[in-house]
Amino acid sequence: KEHTQKEVADIIGISQSYISRLEKRIMKWLKAELTVCYFVIVVFCLFCRRTAESVFVWNPLVSIADLKEPEMLFQSVLNFGLFWPLGWYFFKRIPAKKALLWGTGISLALELLQWLLRRGYFDSLDALLYWAGIAVGYGQAKLIHRLLSKKKKKSQEEKI
Repeated sequence: KEHTQKEVADIIGISQSYISRLEKRIMKWLKAELTVCYFVIVVFCLFCRRTAESVFVWNPLVSIADLKEPEMLFQSVLNFGLFWPLGWYFFKRIPAKKALLWGTGISLALELLQWLLRRGYFDSLDALLYWAGIAVGYGQAKLIHRLLSKKKKKSQEEKI
């Protein structure tokens, strides 16, 4: 059987407001933990390789031609997918134009770091995929936020 927050507070013998504050603290802690885990995964995926070459691939069409290979396709999907949550993260914090500028800067900086540290090569397609992941995540968050706001507004109007 499910219990309301008030019922749980009465059973445990503490105030309902204490449970609310505790829930907020847990959510903040959980958000921080997930954020740290996300960035550890990104750093691991981008920089924990055994590559020891330094190559620039300026033309994204060269990399697009390599998408026939399953490994290259997998890495490209992973590059897009790793940066998609960053778009969601940016949505609540900065306007779209700034998010896209930050996405551009982050994408280029990460590719340059991989090249300088010899942990991969500078691939313009990868930078575009990072940026696209951020842009799509931001757009998706904005769309869902708009839909939920309309639904909430509609339900409030029906109550009146």
